[in-house]
Amino acid sequence: VYIRRGSASIPASQAEILHMIRVTGDAHYEEERSLVQELSFSTLAHVFAEHGLELGTAQLRTLGIRAADGEYTNLGRLLSEACAHTIKVAVFQGTTKTVFKKRKEFCGSLLTQASEVADYLDLLNGTRSEIHGLRRVDRREYPPEALREALINAIVHREYALSGSTLISLFDHAIEILSLGGLPEGLTYADMMAGASIQRNPHLANHIAIVASLIPGDAGWMKILDRQSAPRYNMTQLHMIYFRLDGDIQLAKPSRDCRNDFSRESACEIRRRA
Repeated sequence: VYIRRGSASIPASQAEILHMIRVTGDAHYEEERSLVQELSFSTLAHVFAEHGLELGTAQLRTLGIRAADGEYTNLGRLLSEACAHTIKVAVFQGTTKTVFKKRKEFCGSLLTQASEVADYLDLLNGTRSEIHGLRRVDRREYPPEALREALINAIVHREYALSGSTLISLFDHAIEILSLGGLPEGLTYADMMAGASIQRNPHLANHIAIVASLIPGDAGWMKILDRQSAPRYNMTQLHMIYFRLDGDIQLAKPSRDCRNDFSRESACEIRRRA
């Protein structure tokens, strides 16, 4: 398989071929049959029990965890204890990825990962005090709401057909969240800034919404903007979709059309409050 790049025809990489198949196909990754069928759902059952909901065979099919033929889907595996994807959190010294201070990997159901990583980031998100006259004002280093929404977006909108972990890096000046997938096909930067949202994994988004008490279909990106002012957003030479959340109200559009990139990643950097 060859693709055109400028005036040249070059062999397509495995990632590019996979992307073309998914763009032209009708099914979402989460709807396809899982290669692993021995799955358990203790975490999902616990979450449903907490909300007074029943989780039986009929519910598993309605929720898209089981297909009409009774086989488990990829969504089922993502929500099961046999989920192959993980989230890695690393704390670095200074502003580069040279010296590790600590690191931790989270595995299991994505529901478990979302909850445990959120708690861990909250623990790492320090509080500082400022004295204003006779009053002491406590402030978190990073806006908890923005950090929470960035984490949820990284889990819900990543491309799970690609192997690799979601990476969260904490520096002295920022937190960076790196997720495979980039912008969903058909969604542009301008669309995103206008509040448009395309869910790459709509069924997964609904399940995460239950755990995080979210409104299904809610635009978490706009919540981040509300909490952290406006982002600086650009496309690096490594084809990484990258936006920073800090105190500056500056916008920089991507330097190239991300729709032409097949091996892309999404990165969100939340800057420490001044």
